[in-house]
Amino acid sequence: MQHYVELISRFGSADGFNTESPERLHIDYAKEAYLWLRRQESIDRFDAYLDWKHGQERFFKGESDEEGLGEFGVTRAVGEAGCDAITHTQPKSKTALQLPSSHPRRLRRIPARKIISDQHATYFLDALTSFFRAHGCHYAPHSTDLFNLYSRLVFQLPAVAEVSVSKNKNIVRASPHFTRGPRRATEPAHLDFALIRTGDSNPSTDGTCLEGSQYSYLKGLRVAQVRVIFTLPHHYPKALLVQNPTPLAYIEWFTPFHAREPASDMYIVSRSTRMHRRFAEIIPIERIVRSCHLIPDFGKERDSRWTAANVGLMCDRFFVNPYIDYHTFCLMKLGRRNCI
Repeated sequence: MQHYVELISRFGSADGFNTESPERLHIDYAKEAYLWLRRQESIDRFDAYLDWKHGQERFFKGESDEEGLGEFGVTRAVGEAGCDAITHTQPKSKTALQLPSSHPRRLRRIPARKIISDQHATYFLDALTSFFRAHGCHYAPHSTDLFNLYSRLVFQLPAVAEVSVSKNKNIVRASPHFTRGPRRATEPAHLDFALIRTGDSNPSTDGTCLEGSQYSYLKGLRVAQVRVIFTLPHHYPKALLVQNPTPLAYIEWFTPFHAREPASDMYIVSRSTRMHRRFAEIIPIERIVRSCHLIPDFGKERDSRWTAANVGLMCDRFFVNPYIDYHTFCLMKLGRRNCI
């Protein structure tokens, strides 16, 4: 109201002006909108309470997300875009994996050499050769071989009593950079970190939830970066296609859980190497448990070359963040075994 006096002194009386008009606008766009928002927030809070209550009842009844699965733990589900998706559930595991039934158009028939350059999968062909030999096949892949890729895996985590069901979805991305249009900025590559089942024991995590399970094929969790999610080409030997009907993932390992940072009590991991180069491997996607969040160790001075797009590739030492979501907190801080 202070500017009214100045404007009247400068321009004269405000003939025909009525304060009822701005007051009406204030009622329509502020007061009534606030009342609607307050009602909507009350509805949202009540919905969240119902989700929490339902999850708590399921938790105490010991119900599992595996109910309703087929004989082999595979069902049909609806993906994010409304398309069909394949859902995999590992034996003795409560986490369900949803995989789109088709490959994104931009990720079909990608040459191996382009995968190596775009997704920084330097040892892709070497890891694939080692994977074939482990399966008793001496077929040699070539840089001209064409692969169909997936951009992400979607995990449905087990229900936790204190968490809304809407927060149980977890995504692991492995997509190269791409341009959405001529006038839009290039989308950077998303190569996420994940917890992987190793089947090995780790003395530093014995007796903890990071040990995994008493079942050898579910035992031991370790951090890796997922660079590529793909299916084998149809012209590869039939024995390989029969042995590996589900997609595979190219990953680069980090060191096992061992040392902790004293101030934050976070695990410290760094790039794992073998023969003086990064330790890379091809694994079935069923061994991927969920994504995880790593915080770069910036040291006393941050490397000026690091950006949000490349720090995950250039940094070699990280802290494992247990506070990124409630499931991770339950696993790493509360020691609960029912959150993966």
